[in-house]
Amino acid sequence: MSRPRSGGEPLRGSAAPGMSGKLESLTRNALDGQWSADGVIDWDEAPVLPDWLPDRVYASVVSQLYHGERATLTMCRRLAGELAGTPAETFLRTQIADEARHAEIYADYLDRLGIFVPPDEAMAAAYEGALAWRGSYHAPVVAFHIVLEGEALDLLQACSKRFPCPLFHQINRRVSQDEARHIAFGKLFLRGRVQALPLEERLEIYRWVRSLWRDCAAATRARYGLFGRVALRTGRAALETRWQRQAGALAEIGLIGTEEAAAFARL
Repeated sequence: MSRPRSGGEPLRGSAAPGMSGKLESLTRNALDGQWSADGVIDWDEAPVLPDWLPDRVYASVVSQLYHGERATLTMCRRLAGELAGTPAETFLRTQIADEARHAEIYADYLDRLGIFVPPDEAMAAAYEGALAWRGSYHAPVVAFHIVLEGEALDLLQACSKRFPCPLFHQINRRVSQDEARHIAFGKLFLRGRVQALPLEERLEIYRWVRSLWRDCAAATRARYGLFGRVALRTGRAALETRWQRQAGALAEIGLIGTEEAAAFARL
């Protein structure tokens, strides 16, 4: 199987001076929470595939997780450059280490499956669209740290309930902890900042993120059919519920008001 490797060792260091108390605490937690796959994952466990699902479909789900980690890694490197010299950069460096480790672990797991599935074309287009953003840093932080990381965490939780593999569960528990911390950073970092943006810019970011989310949701629904509707909750009603939860998170950070969200819901 041919695919790129991420590499990288867990990041070590200390929180940067001048951080706010909450961001400093989160960054310290991220540094203290760095881990090595060799130290916490029992690779002697053999993968156990669900007998009710074609092997390639199962490998496709894991492969899309891998591709998402790679895209997030690319965006975090870009954001760290844009925010160089700020306390946020220190946290982002911990996330870069996390995402590289996650991608490497999913790649190793896929090696054991012996199946690697390329990124879904529509989903790849959505990631490329996110990476192509050339406006302020607020939009990609909203897209990756709030929406896409939130969706990844939901997917991991859904997979934990449906997939029997003990090795995947080990990986899942560790990755989920990191992803929850990344979402917490996004909310902490953006709250107050996006509220200060002009209304027109906030609405532009909201429209853009909603479009990305819909493209990813449509791709998942088309790729996985009945399995997606049942296990990954891609039925129309489930998708609407999931987006309303995302819209609530965007309202929570001040990107969009309740009345504005309701107006968009009617579009």
